[in-house]
Amino acid sequence: MAAAGIGALIVALAFFTAPNQVPADDDGDPWTGRWLINGVSAQDTEYSGSLTIVDSGIAYELQWLVTGDIAVGTGRLIGDRLEATWRSTSSIGGEAVGTATYRLSADGAIAGTRTIDGVAGAGSEEGEPAG
Repeated sequence: MAAAGIGALIVALAFFTAPNQVPADDDGDPWTGRWLINGVSAQDTEYSGSLTIVDSGIAYELQWLVTGDIAVGTGRLIGDRLEATWRSTSSIGGEAVGTATYRLSADGAIAGTRTIDGVAGAGSEEGEPAG
């Protein structure tokens, strides 16, 4: 049993130490690129990982790689906010869907909230550019 836990830890660490497969952000769009994020869920669970945002030309495509979860979403700009819907694609806790809303700060960081459908309240999330 302990060996399985160690193996899972090694796989999880590989996700966060592997080279970034996203090309460098040089398009001038402050939203696109890879972000290192920290958050607290609506259930008061802390997590960390990365968020990649790509402009597909139609919408923003988002992918979260966070502790115990991989999620994808689609968003659009509404005023000064990026608003997205997301769904988990691989999760320790089971399938989940929800929303995320972010704002950019003057120093280039992002901050916002994430909700999970069926769970009361909202979690908070903040991030800094990874590169």
